[in-house]
Amino acid sequence: MQKKSVLFSGFIVFLLLIFSVLYQFNRASENMSSPTNNTAMEGLSSEVCLDWDKAKKRCVRQGQMGVSLHPHPVVVEQEIAVKLSFDEAWAFENAWVEGVNMYMGKSPLIVRSQINGGSEIEAIMFLGSCSEPNMQWQITAQWKEKNPDLNSKTQRNVIATYDIFTSR
Repeated sequence: MQKKSVLFSGFIVFLLLIFSVLYQFNRASENMSSPTNNTAMEGLSSEVCLDWDKAKKRCVRQGQMGVSLHPHPVVVEQEIAVKLSFDEAWAFENAWVEGVNMYMGKSPLIVRSQINGGSEIEAIMFLGSCSEPNMQWQITAQWKEKNPDLNSKTQRNVIATYDIFTSR
């Protein structure tokens, strides 16, 4: 009798452990797609180091990069307005979006207008629907320096990525 009681108690503890793990997994997947963790929020911007001094081991010039998307939260199979911006010394060159957790090919951003000499663009994009309920997407944008140093033999470029999360 006592052996059955110990086995039953162990079984209950095992079930509680399984339910606890499932509950935590469900909460983590909900948080991944919630607007507070969504990097595609209106007006998201960040500072980026444009010139790194190797001797001093520090950034000597920073630039501001930004992205805003409409509608927010982002939805699949609908037109999405995209605005990308970067430091005024840089001009837009190219951008595309692709799936991260399920590769569905690269789709170019369709540029509608360039502002401030190309340091800002307004574009549209479309995200396809797939079998994954929660998708991670990545916008990749390439920027080039507008007025490169004439003494330099190289053109400086920046590739910026922006992550977007969708759920259905």
